[in-house]
Amino acid sequence: MSRGERWRRFFSEKGWIVNDVISGDKENVLQISLCCGYDSTAGKPATFEKALILHEFDILCYESPNGTVFFQWDDIAQVTLAEKKAKRGWL
Repeated sequence: MSRGERWRRFFSEKGWIVNDVISGDKENVLQISLCCGYDSTAGKPATFEKALILHEFDILCYESPNGTVFFQWDDIAQVTLAEKKAKRGWL
């Protein structure tokens, strides 16, 4: 399983939807668009605009309302993104 497939599977298992997968300019970067639920107020999926998976370092980084967030694969393999967001007071 490629790293890109592994990340896609990880998000799927956590209930996230991978809207788009775009290969970056460099082979070690994968850009994805994530949906993590439905924003009933806005009437559309609640999304993070961009997520960059840096394959070489196995790091996920994404832009959130509170700035750029980085996760090492070893970190998020053990704790879900929702749990991490809750710990940081984002939920």
